[in-house]
Amino acid sequence: MTYSTRTLNDVLKINYPDDKLIDFKLHHYEHLELNKFDLKNLEDFPDYRSHFASFAEQGLAYTIIISGKISGVFGVFELWPGVYEFWMVPGKDLKKNTIAFHRRALAFFDYFWANTKPNRIQFTVCSLNFHADRWAKRCYFKREAVLKKYGPDGSDYFMYARIS
Repeated sequence: MTYSTRTLNDVLKINYPDDKLIDFKLHHYEHLELNKFDLKNLEDFPDYRSHFASFAEQGLAYTIIISGKISGVFGVFELWPGVYEFWMVPGKDLKKNTIAFHRRALAFFDYFWANTKPNRIQFTVCSLNFHADRWAKRCYFKREAVLKKYGPDGSDYFMYARIS
């Protein structure tokens, strides 16, 4: 199944050309205005940028553009057969487009699920990041565990997953 940006722009009903999904390039991260949470991660984990670059090299990776501005980067890669890890760095202004973004995220997860047929999709969320925690639940992921002292600053994280 194809995960081309052309297909995903159609599937996710993105209002091209001002809004679009494009293939992620590392320099997109440089133009992303980070939210407070991700700015702190950058402080605590100086190699944060290349951390996401390695994720992008391993799987699918996209940049979200809303009203002509880079608003987030995300992707998914296979850990081992049937198990996928999702990652995302939202821009600080993404919350201005919460409803449209959320609908498109749900459509992406549904499309990926239907076409990849994974056993599991998972991601982690910092326990201090209330918005991301709430968003994970709204995307029908279930909290499975608390990962104690998991974050770059020693904070706890939650493991979320969708299981087939």
